[in-house]
Amino acid sequence: MKKAVMALVAGAAMVVTTAAGATTVRIETGQLRGSQRDGVLAYLGIPYAAPPTGQLRWRAPQPPAHWAGVRDATAPGPACLQVRSSPTQLSPLGAMAEDCLFLNVWAPADSSRNRPVMVWIHGGGFIAGAGSEAQFDGQALARRGVILVTLNYRLGRLGFFAHPALEAEQAGEPHGNYGLLDQIAALRWVRRNIARFGGNPHNVTIFGQSAGGISVGLLTTTDARTSLFHKAILMSGTPLQAPRDLRTDYPDRPSALTLGATWAQHMTGTAQPTAAMLRAIAADRIAPAAPEIADVMALLAAAGPMVDGQLITDDRLRRLHRDGVAMPLIVGTTSRDSLVWSFGDGKAGILPFWSPRPDQIGSSAADRAAILDRYAAREGGQAASGVGALAADILFGAGAFDLAGKVAQRSRSWLYRFDAVPGPVSEIIDGAPHGTELFYMFGTLDRFGYHAAAMTAEDRRLSGVMLDHFSRFAASGAPADAGVWPPFAGGAPRWMLYQKPAARAVPVDRAQDLRAIARAGSGQASDR
Repeated sequence: MKKAVMALVAGAAMVVTTAAGATTVRIETGQLRGSQRDGVLAYLGIPYAAPPTGQLRWRAPQPPAHWAGVRDATAPGPACLQVRSSPTQLSPLGAMAEDCLFLNVWAPADSSRNRPVMVWIHGGGFIAGAGSEAQFDGQALARRGVILVTLNYRLGRLGFFAHPALEAEQAGEPHGNYGLLDQIAALRWVRRNIARFGGNPHNVTIFGQSAGGISVGLLTTTDARTSLFHKAILMSGTPLQAPRDLRTDYPDRPSALTLGATWAQHMTGTAQPTAAMLRAIAADRIAPAAPEIADVMALLAAAGPMVDGQLITDDRLRRLHRDGVAMPLIVGTTSRDSLVWSFGDGKAGILPFWSPRPDQIGSSAADRAAILDRYAAREGGQAASGVGALAADILFGAGAFDLAGKVAQRSRSWLYRFDAVPGPVSEIIDGAPHGTELFYMFGTLDRFGYHAAAMTAEDRRLSGVMLDHFSRFAASGAPADAGVWPPFAGGAPRWMLYQKPAARAVPVDRAQDLRAIARAGSGQASDR
């Protein structure tokens, strides 16, 4: 078949069309053969680091190996080992393995250069998820001129784990936050390689949802912010409360080392296991295929980012809470962020996953009563039930509002609230549960549970608006003209309300309450 060569980037880097729908590109570690569909190139399952197995388990990610010949990149690599069989998983995962540090790239199939780059960090409570989940398909964003990268990072105790034996072995190295180190390694890969796909390594936006949004917020406090990315989007996840400390135990919040030592003793039967003994634990014991619900809850409580004094420090976290970050930022939440979708038994349902404590509502009894009264006036009896907007605002909304305000003092920020429910399931809930916006923002409504075929024209129009806003932000640093979506202004804050039939910027109707809830949350965060 006749070969057509398309100059995609400067220098020797090129994508070569070798057959209908098949393409090759050379990156630093070798050649990749991807695929092409509807004007979009896809390269899947690209290793960005060495397999974190054997002696590299619980170590910082190491460079990937080079390969000879052309590596097939038409299917994603395995997801990282994680909690499985969860009814709240937004899309089913395929193979899982400890060897999981892969990423995926989607790019427009033309000869343009210096395109904006978006790097997606998935959520899942730091114990689940993958960059290859079906709703993260990059076709729609690539058709809007964006180079999209999605990635896996180590999860659960394989990704966030501290133990005295490992700390002694890794003296002087960042310890414990291996999943965050994976994210940084992927960003370094993007810096070195993305021009080969037509991307601009000096115009990179990182974005994530839930644990991914928390990760994005934490990454803005690290040295990666100054060299590896330039804009950020936090969706239903802000680091409002301080992560667990690596070494220091606080009341009701033991240190990561304490938790790690307790777990390791249980797993090995030895009070002081060596690093070699820890690495000898079978992977399927660390991430069992069908854990008991109590074990899942314990894992959620134990496995996640920690203040290690090197990668994540108290000083930088306090600075983030006090001053925000000096870069353009979009931050937002869904209207029912304390609820999650459940797609079990062939139908969609709703499950609560978090309820507020009274002390998280306000700083005094009178404050709490006033906030409850105002929320009740807006939404009736749901205010104190843990399923309404109040729970969502305590969990994520207040942190998003507070961060947008802090960033607005140093740069520009934009705030949103997503409040749309897919048409086929609109009778189930009167607001948007956690993760609903992902199907709209990625343009993957056809991946929503069992109801994709019945999506409405209004759903698809709203999806198009979100895609336009987020891709424009990646390209220019502003999601829309100021008359359409104005930057956050503390005196008269407005947010983009993603509703049907049309998205629009409106005044924040609960600014007073969000400020009060954020103050209460900040007090808890400082009293670890």
